[in-house]
Formats: sequence, C-alpha cells, structure tokens
Amino acid sequence: MQTRFFVMGALTLLLAQAGFAANQPDRCTRLEGKFDRQATTSTSAELAQAKTLRADGAKLCSTGKQTEGVKKLEEAVKMLGGGAASHK
Repeated sequence: MQTRFFVMGALTLLLAQAGFAANQPDRCTRLEGKFDRQATTSTSAELAQAKTLRADGAKLCSTGKQTEGVKKLEEAVKMLGGGAASHK
C-alpha cells in the first residue's frame, strides 16, 4: 500500500514538472513580446543593458534552456519598469 502511494506521488511530481516545462516556451514568447512593446517607448537609462538581457534570454529560450531564458527576459522587462511577475 505504501509503495503505491510512493509511486503515485512520484508520478504526480513528474507530470507537474512536464507541464511546467511545456509552458516555458510560451512564457518566453510572451516576455519577448512584452519587452519589445516596452522598449519602443522606454526612456530607461538601462535600455542598452536590458536589450542585451533580452537577446541573451531569447537565445537561451531558443536553445532549449527556457528556465534560464525566462529569468533573463523577466529581468529585462523589469529593467524597463514592467515588473517581473506581470508577463501576460
């Protein structure tokens, strides 16, 4: 009985991780778009640095490293005043 619960718990964790990983490319795309919209009107003194972060994040996302890419993109958006959590 305990083995069954252990196996069910392990399967639940694996499925949750797979769902999270599947959503990452979509987050990359949304964050890239948000950054691009903000960059056109931004007067941030950090715009050049933010553009570098955006490029780095996009490259990471496109090479299968979405988690790292999302972090870079969130940082870039935040630099332009967009906030890291609001990426819809």
